[in-house]
Amino acid sequence: MFKNLMLTTMLAVALVTGGDAAQGQGLSEMLVLEGDPLNGVAGTFTDLGLVRLNNNGQVAFDGTLTGGSFGRGLFRAESGAPLVTYVRSGDSTSNGTFGNFLISSLNNVGQISFSADLLGTSGGANDNRGYYIASAGTL
Repeated sequence: MFKNLMLTTMLAVALVTGGDAAQGQGLSEMLVLEGDPLNGVAGTFTDLGLVRLNNNGQVAFDGTLTGGSFGRGLFRAESGAPLVTYVRSGDSTSNGTFGNFLISSLNNVGQISFSADLLGTSGGANDNRGYYIASAGTL
């Protein structure tokens, strides 16, 4: 079955199955929409960025939540399941805290790879970027 991902101009992540997504064909399911809350966290999504799709219909994406203290993070959405948070800005690493992210890939077991700008590192500009693999809740 053909699967494709669409990021619409109204800031939404939708899963399209069957047909030709470029022609607007297929059944779509809205997974995340601007203004949606994140389970149990104050604030709503105001920016949805780069997305990755795996063969199991899971979608990983970066997003920003405003109206609370959450900020920016990397998330996973899938049909019929609550949103999953991988990592968020301000989370600690072994050498500082996460600043900004760029998601690289999402594999079929739900792990992501991403690069991140790091803040407060011991080496300053010499060690302020890293590459990571994360599972939901585990870095």
